[in-house]
Amino acid sequence: MKKWYSPWAVLVFAVVVMSGMALFQSQSGELHHLKSECSRYRTFLKESPGFTGDFYRCVRARCSAEFFEMFRKEQGFVTQQNGEDAPRSSGWSVCNENWWNPPEDFKNTFVKTNGDQRTLLAFKDGYIYYDISAW
Repeated sequence: MKKWYSPWAVLVFAVVVMSGMALFQSQSGELHHLKSECSRYRTFLKESPGFTGDFYRCVRARCSAEFFEMFRKEQGFVTQQNGEDAPRSSGWSVCNENWWNPPEDFKNTFVKTNGDQRTLLAFKDGYIYYDISAW
């Protein structure tokens, strides 16, 4: 006997799976590399309620300047076009953790976009600051 599933159940399942993939896709690559190569790895994740898949993740990890440069080039980060006058919409995500203190100016902040994801990367006082957002 054939079982018929509600189209809504299939849709909800698909949205949940896609949201999970969007959240953890970046962690499997870039963040795994940071976590394995750096010390004092700290992360904060903020997810939007519902099934939109919106999130932001703030990461700080202790690394050498040489590793930062290698990581930046290897992962395809480029200099922000607007320098320190970067608009607020491209600024750092709000993370109220006491360890999160990325550079305030954007002169040495690098960016990478991929569809609806935006990632910022900077180096300050021996730490990499990595901020990924999806909306």
